[in-house]
Amino acid sequence: DLQRDPRAQPKARATPKRVTLLWDASGSRPQSDLNKELALLDAYFKRFTAGTIDVDLVVFRDKASQPRRYKVVRGRSAALRKALARVAYDGGTQLGAISPSNKGAAPDLYLLFSDGLSNFGVEQAKGFRAPLYAFSTAAGANHALLRHLSQGTGGAYFNLNRVKLEEAADKIGSATFSLLSVKVDSGKVKELMPSGGVPAPGRVFVSGKLESSRAALTLRYGVGGEVLKEVKVTIDATKPAEGDLLSRFWAQMKMSELVVSPRRNHEALVALGKRYGLVTPGTSLIVLETFEQYLEHEIVPPKSLRDWRNRYAQIMDERAATKKQEDKDKLDAILALWKERVAWWNKKFTYPKNYRHGEAKKGK
Repeated sequence: DLQRDPRAQPKARATPKRVTLLWDASGSRPQSDLNKELALLDAYFKRFTAGTIDVDLVVFRDKASQPRRYKVVRGRSAALRKALARVAYDGGTQLGAISPSNKGAAPDLYLLFSDGLSNFGVEQAKGFRAPLYAFSTAAGANHALLRHLSQGTGGAYFNLNRVKLEEAADKIGSATFSLLSVKVDSGKVKELMPSGGVPAPGRVFVSGKLESSRAALTLRYGVGGEVLKEVKVTIDATKPAEGDLLSRFWAQMKMSELVVSPRRNHEALVALGKRYGLVTPGTSLIVLETFEQYLEHEIVPPKSLRDWRNRYAQIMDERAATKKQEDKDKLDAILALWKERVAWWNKKFTYPKNYRHGEAKKGK
């Protein structure tokens, strides 16, 4: 078992020399338990009773402030704590504003405190050159986005309403055993998830759409980006599982990726929810009792209602054909008007010699 390999155990946490602290000061943040978040910072820094840590504080809303440096000496962070207590909260959130510059040295790690509700400008941050550890205490936080941001850098996300402060503080800076990547060696697999960077304390689920009879995958596991073992997996479509359990499971994993950017992926989330009967940020539970209701909401009847399902498919095909013809008719009409206009411009007009536009006719 690879997880019992000493190399796969969490690495000892070293004292960081420089930390970048990203603090969300948007108008929605007072709904979070800010005192709990500050307590987490205290618990983290108190673990380092020797040396000095440079902390670059970046306060952001729709824009990010210039970093302001504070020193945490032998675990004491009073000056930083006072600065955070003076922060004024207002405005919208643009997580893209905290994307770091690729110039200069990277910090040892990033600490992000936010509800993840990016509602302005660029929705996602990118370009982190060190592990990012994200934290939130907001009940309505975008947990999927915060988890996506952190895990993609080798860091981690902590919902402080579910994780004890001491436990979260102890894991900051510790590299964990993870699924680093998934590679398709042969065959054809679409929309493979996850792409990698997923903690693997136990079982890890990988799903995708198999479009060939067989496929071979390589799963790479390791710690801190170091590959410790590769696992080969072969998928055979000639022995499919019965029912729709696997397809719904894939849809749930797909939804977890789409909800990272719910505004941008709204239409895709609605289509996914309706196709696989899932509750998403764009759909909700609905009880359909008649065939007309399935048509009205464009939801495919279940396989158990075979007659309705066949009738639904026929009507939707007819609708699609009708719309295709209507679109063609509109394009033909527009093309005809365009040809008429081009013909008018290309027409040559002849006028009498010395003709002047607007000149009154003689005798009048």
